[in-house]
Amino acid sequence: MADDRTLRALAEIRTAEAGRILGLLPAGSLVDLAAGWAAAGITSPGILRLAYAADVTNDETLGLLAADARELGLTFRSTREARAAYVVDILPDLVTAPDPGTLSMTVSNNYTDELSGRARGLLGRLRRKR
Repeated sequence: MADDRTLRALAEIRTAEAGRILGLLPAGSLVDLAAGWAAAGITSPGILRLAYAADVTNDETLGLLAADARELGLTFRSTREARAAYVVDILPDLVTAPDPGTLSMTVSNNYTDELSGRARGLLGRLRRKR
């Protein structure tokens, strides 16, 4: 059975994966996070590479996170599921953050962007049918 520290690390990885999917995760933040995850007992190859390799590029960090999230079973079936999990996980930060408006707007803008993209796709498909 995993201890509390390992379970928290797994939850953080899942939140980071949701942030990656939504484009809300700065790649540079993963190295420090991965060091904490490794210290908590997460020993997947990508996490260890993120935590201890100095030559990992920002693009590689996001790819390693995605691969490890799949390996650890911490992925999402859809963007909608990732967004819901991300908002639930950051909700305490929204309440206690010194500037909760900025964080709220970031999540809201991401959602609006997705809706706009879906509407553009739908209109494009309808135009092609004519």
